[in-house]
Amino acid sequence: MRAHAQTGAAYLKAKDAAYGTLTRREQEVMRLPVEGLPRIEIAGKLFITKKTLENHTTRILNKSSLRDTGEVLRYAERLDLIESDW
Repeated sequence: MRAHAQTGAAYLKAKDAAYGTLTRREQEVMRLPVEGLPRIEIAGKLFITKKTLENHTTRILNKSSLRDTGEVLRYAERLDLIESDW
């Protein structure tokens, strides 16, 4: 069990390093989907186009080696960037 915890800690530390590579805007984009808004409304809230939002999301996934938005949300929660009810 302890070895698994260390592996998890190492994983999170690497992910923390990945978070540091995100731009301020990418970090902001990472936190917003938890509000449950559709992408078009998130884009409007940020005063960007839906395509720009998709570009930010793609860069977040590439920089963090995460597979999808669900993983991004779970990652953000582990870093205490967001709170969730799930």
